Amino acid sequence: MTGELSATAATLVRRQWPVAVVLLVLIAADLTGTSSWTAGTFIAVTQMLVTCVLAVLSVLHPQRVAILAALAVIIGSALLTSVEHGSVGLHVASLASLVVVAAEVIGSNPAAAAGGAAAVLIAASGVQFGMLGVAAGIRPVELTGFGLALCAGSVLGGLFLRGRVADRARAAAAEVAAARQAERLAMAREVHDVVAHHVTSIVVTANAQRWANRDDGTGSPFVELIVREGTAALEATRQLVQTLRFEDSPGSTDLADAVAQAAGRCAVPVDVRIDLPERLPGELQSSALRIVTESLTNVSRHARDATRAVVEIAVTGAGRLCVRVRDDGAPGTRGRPERRRGYGIVGMVERAQLHGGELHAGRSDTGWEVEAMLPVRRP
Repeated sequence: MTGELSATAATLVRRQWPVAVVLLVLIAADLTGTSSWTAGTFIAVTQMLVTCVLAVLSVLHPQRVAILAALAVIIGSALLTSVEHGSVGLHVASLASLVVVAAEVIGSNPAAAAGGAAAVLIAASGVQFGMLGVAAGIRPVELTGFGLALCAGSVLGGLFLRGRVADRARAAAAEVAAARQAERLAMAREVHDVVAHHVTSIVVTANAQRWANRDDGTGSPFVELIVREGTAALEATRQLVQTLRFEDSPGSTDLADAVAQAAGRCAVPVDVRIDLPERLPGELQSSALRIVTESLTNVSRHARDATRAVVEIAVTGAGRLCVRVRDDGAPGTRGRPERRRGYGIVGMVERAQLHGGELHAGRSDTGWEVEAMLPVRRP
């Protein structure tokens, strides 16, 4: 709790100190010229202080603060209509209200939320300006035009700052994407230059030993196993390098194509069933593809007597991406990891947890099943 309060205070100091300083200077200047304090003065000053505090807090919850600011101005205006008062606090309160409007435009829907809040604030402030304007001989049309001009300026300023914030967010996202791609390329080079090189050496050496012992009949089944598993590992390494070098696909159609390619490399026939919307977040697609690829790799390596596998990918009604891979391998199949969970399954579980989801792998009634449930956050 203390940490959250500290973070909130740090956010306010970092983002709102210019607003706080300007409002404090205006408050001090407004109060300095006040010679007599009446009931109306106390009401106006209270209204001013409340709206100024809300203006500083507007970056935290724009919509809630806008509602509170509107209530403060309306209640203050209603109280001021029944007492005599001057202009103390009214100008600063109106300025703080416009800051709240601009903050709401930046942080929420500028057309709906800010428009409604601005209308309430203008109506309430108009009561105060109207009283002062009547006393000074100013026509209502002039006051209304002045209030609308102030509101329009506040909304336009909020829209400008909203665009700047969006530009900064896009630039930051581009920098993060570039950094991620650079890291992926560095990892791809490392895997290609080191891991793939050593695996290739193992496969070449084992093949040479197999061919050398071909004629005299002294070949070992372990050599055949090394060649087979080494070749599979080399192919998996090449796929990993290709995955690291290219960005995630932006569309679900590309995900379906990638899953179809992974199914084509499986040792058993694969039935692919995919029902997805037009777009899913790229990170979610990448994780789904990795889960499918790892699961089908396990089918090829461990489900020796499996005759078919099924891949199902769909979005459930609860807004979760369901990725399910199952095969019909019989229980107790030689080579199937019964006692321990391999690093592949651990990696899939970690991928699911990274998205706030979960993954289960184990025996089913018909064979082996891997099921992941990943929350969908629309791009």
